[in-house]
Amino acid sequence: MEQAEGRLRLASAVDQLPENQREALRLKFESGLSYAEIAAVLGSTEGTVGWWLHAAVKTLRERLGKALEDGAVASSIGGGEA
Repeated sequence: MEQAEGRLRLASAVDQLPENQREALRLKFESGLSYAEIAAVLGSTEGTVGWWLHAAVKTLRERLGKALEDGAVASSIGGGEA
């Protein structure tokens, strides 16, 4: 039940991100693309993709607070770089 609630909170928070950050997150964590692949898809640079992902994760941490740190929603966004 907690995981389902966490996923809903995460989805809502992701929906509020700027479009470029949402798309970069989706490509990274749902599609498993590298920064270079995401940059090619979005017509950007790897550095910009890194910034978008960093900003998105930072914003999600701020909005979701303790739930993200406790792992209630962390598994929903994957892991690794970002």
